[in-house]
Amino acid sequence: MSRNRSWGKVKPTVGSRVNWGHPLTKGLTACWLINEGSGGFLRDIAKGHHGTFSGASAPLWVRKTLLFDKVDDLVNCGTKADILLYNKSLSVVAFISPIDSGEGTIGRIISKSSGT
Repeated sequence: MSRNRSWGKVKPTVGSRVNWGHPLTKGLTACWLINEGSGGFLRDIAKGHHGTFSGASAPLWVRKTLLFDKVDDLVNCGTKADILLYNKSLSVVAFISPIDSGEGTIGRIISKSSGT
């Protein structure tokens, strides 16, 4: 499989699929590889929780990674029941390269909101 290199790490190519027979996929709800490189969405290769960009300027693509403006950029991944995480455990794996500590010095990697 050819691979894309970004920030010194190896990412699977666009169009890669989840190997549901692998033990690490047990309980997997979503998997965003963030390897699109352009456009206004992130494809979830696990269960279709595709994310759409929001915010006045939306996140920018930089070398197949996303750059957020620290003001209002976000990726909305929808409201399907299995992603809302009501009273469920959550594990997030991400490669983060912060420029500073974020809004009010409280950076957010993931946030759940009612939208009101």
